Amino acid sequence: MTPANRELISLLFDKYSLSIYKIICTKTADTELRKQLLLEAFLLIAQDITELEKSNQPVFTWMAGKTLNVCRKYRTITVQTEGLSSVQAIQ
Repeated sequence: MTPANRELISLLFDKYSLSIYKIICTKTADTELRKQLLLEAFLLIAQDITELEKSNQPVFTWMAGKTLNVCRKYRTITVQTEGLSSVQAIQ
């Protein structure tokens, strides 16, 4: 990751982390899981930051989509490894 991209991720986190966290809050009531998902969402955003330039979406919309993908991925993994009762952890 270039220094410019690191700076961009830092700015995006400062500006959008609360909004991204609110999206995650709609998916789970578990506070610790929320923190983990927020971190994972921003790691994915950082990893895919070059896609943002190619995207026709507004920045927040793109980031929200990445966040929802992280939540869906977590739910899928949890259901597969722990069974259907764990679906309650993340809706």
